[in-house]
Amino acid sequence: MRAFLSWSLIVSMTWLMCGLTAMVRADLVAHWPLDESSGLMAHDIRGQDGTLINFTDDDTQWVAGQFGGALQFDESDQFVQITNYSGILGSQDRTVSFWVKVQASFPIFLGEFDVIQWGNDQPGELFKVSHPTLFVLDFNGRSYSSHFGMLADQWQHVTIVVSGDSQARTTTLASYRSGELIDQAVWSDYLLDTTSGGNVRIGYNGPGSSSGISVLFDDIRIYDHALTNDQVRLVFENRVPLLQAGNDETITISPTATSVSYRLKGRYVDRDFSDDPSALIRWEQISGPGTIQFDPSEQGLTPLIQLPGPGDYRLKLTIDDEDYFAEDEVILTVIPDPDDLGAGTSEDPFLIYTAEQFYEIGIDPDKWDKHFALMADLDLQGFDGILDRPALYSIGVFTGTFEGNNHIIKNVINPISSFNDTHYPLFRQIQGAEAWVRNLTLENVKIDAGDTVRNRGGFVQSLVDGMIENCHIRGGVLKGFEEVGGLASASNGTIINCSVDLDIDAPLDSGGFIDRNDGVIVGCVSSVNFVAGSSCGGFARSNAGVIMNCYFEGEIRGFSDNASFIWQNFGEIINCYSSVLNDNSI
Repeated sequence: MRAFLSWSLIVSMTWLMCGLTAMVRADLVAHWPLDESSGLMAHDIRGQDGTLINFTDDDTQWVAGQFGGALQFDESDQFVQITNYSGILGSQDRTVSFWVKVQASFPIFLGEFDVIQWGNDQPGELFKVSHPTLFVLDFNGRSYSSHFGMLADQWQHVTIVVSGDSQARTTTLASYRSGELIDQAVWSDYLLDTTSGGNVRIGYNGPGSSSGISVLFDDIRIYDHALTNDQVRLVFENRVPLLQAGNDETITISPTATSVSYRLKGRYVDRDFSDDPSALIRWEQISGPGTIQFDPSEQGLTPLIQLPGPGDYRLKLTIDDEDYFAEDEVILTVIPDPDDLGAGTSEDPFLIYTAEQFYEIGIDPDKWDKHFALMADLDLQGFDGILDRPALYSIGVFTGTFEGNNHIIKNVINPISSFNDTHYPLFRQIQGAEAWVRNLTLENVKIDAGDTVRNRGGFVQSLVDGMIENCHIRGGVLKGFEEVGGLASASNGTIINCSVDLDIDAPLDSGGFIDRNDGVIVGCVSSVNFVAGSSCGGFARSNAGVIMNCYFEGEIRGFSDNASFIWQNFGEIINCYSSVLNDNSI
């Protein structure tokens, strides 16, 4: 005779009204097969392994499961702590599935035992799946109960699917047993907002629990999307292609090499796939700075590829049959060999491939007299000084050389100096007859020096005897009080074939391209949107040097004593013009 227990599957969550978080990609984001036979670790196929807490070290907890092994909980203070995975957060759809077996000796009065949970144990921040027999601990949130019979001493498969509709502001919760829909509920005016609480926990009942139980779990899975009815059945039937594209990796390349070889590390796990999987597998490149070359003689999960130089490459591995489609992605980061990045001399300059390498220049004054070559486009968004991200440091008195190789540096956000927190341009000063910066473009430059700070430029604060050639600013905002210039505040050096296109806010004595010039400027363009105060010029405020073959084509707004090209001239202006009419223009 089979013992029969009343089963109430509970999904307990707390909520806040919010918009639905956009889904990045649908995927099996965590899977603990629980097939270990020894030890105190539960391994995840993606490396998000868990530690068994309050279990004995005699391996008796590892028992036979529905597929391979299973994990048996005999005390309700036993749980598995996942130390490097926070679960599905925000309002993103999710699916949780698992196999469970309740022993016939399970005391019906014991109440709740959690299967899996994550988030903060606070109202509005928790998501958990539990299986109580009498009551639900709600955490002051909302709970969903699905009541269906559970056979004692029998393995049964359970799936919970949660999906939200941000337009209708509804959340749908569905429960499945053995691949079949058992119950479904729709909540109005509720959307998930699960908050990171540090770690996912399996079988966690909270501190102080010590009731004796006997529950077995096997094959626990988390998906970051809502599975369809057909997909739930395939998971139950164990026919879902489990695909892994491999772990993200960093690969080194010699700076003199044009490509580097790498063998992909795809992995395929399925116990009942009807066709030969090799014919259904496909690798493809999603993004990257160059085109990956696949060896035409190799197919399948682990083909040999050629990565064409440094950068981040995203690849996707897919497998498909008429019943189900699965995919996984991997990011391969190619960096130059750290032992072969140059010596910092003019003959052997330091090679800059990453934002982190560039950041090191600003914080190390010993590098300000060295020679550099930029080898890739950079994004400095990770050094904007916001939240816990470090602030970018302005390069101080730079007496070396910097070859940009026509690359782009994006998101130059409020660099600070090594001696105060005032915002400066990327270079504070380029100094010396042998110092130069060339062939470099900055995109999205944002420098807010405040309402009282003088002498600020969008590229460099001052150029002293050196040279800037073929350098450009495309987009951004520059704000200062006085003596502000789009490219530089002041120069007695040489500036050739440069341009500035950004918004400038400066109330006094400033210029769209440069504030004051005592050197030579040739072939340069100011395309700024200039909100000026007084005594400002669309290209320059003051010139005592030479400005030749330059023009202003932006917009300048302010008091009547501003000039569309230059406000004050003591030097030579040759073949220059402005497309903006102003009564005080030259």
